[in-house]
Formats: sequence, C-alpha cells, structure tokens
Amino acid sequence: MSTKFGMQAVITAQKDKGTDLAELLLKASRILSTNDHCEMYSVQQSVTDPEKIYISEVWKSEEAHKASLTNPAVREVITKAMPLIVSMNATPTAYLGGK
Repeated sequence: MSTKFGMQAVITAQKDKGTDLAELLLKASRILSTNDHCEMYSVQQSVTDPEKIYISEVWKSEEAHKASLTNPAVREVITKAMPLIVSMNATPTAYLGGK
C-alpha cells in the first residue's frame, strides 16, 4: 500500500468568481511545480457550473502537504482566494495509483 497522501477538494466560488478563483489556484499549481514533494496538483473547472473548482493533489506524505501550506507564496494565494470562496469540501485520501 502506498504511503503517499492525496487530497480531493471541491471549492465553490462566489457568483461570477469561478474563473478568478481558478486562476489563483493555477498560480498555486505553478508555485508547487517546484516542490519535489508535490507529485500532482490539478485544477479543473466544471463546464456545467463554472463556480465549482476541483482540485486533485498527490504528495509524497501528509507532512509534505502540511509543510506546503507554510510557504509564503502559497499563503499569499490562500489569502487572496478566501474571499472568493463560498464553500469547500476537502477529503484527504490514500493515493493508490493510476495515470
């Protein structure tokens, strides 16, 4: 069994702010692209409800995920994103595999 840590999140933005939120989360993805412990940070936007943004993450460990949240650049993105968010449902997962 893998010890990798996953996170699946559905984030709902304020009305007409889905694209703005997605752009911020894509910025987070670019920041995390240099983090060797982050194996995947995928941002998707619903085509039927543009206020819904889906995030899929895979990390080498849960500790690596937690540590990423202390990165000043990541903290800045979180601070800018929070006012755009209506709700968030995040579920930690055990990464099993796949492409």
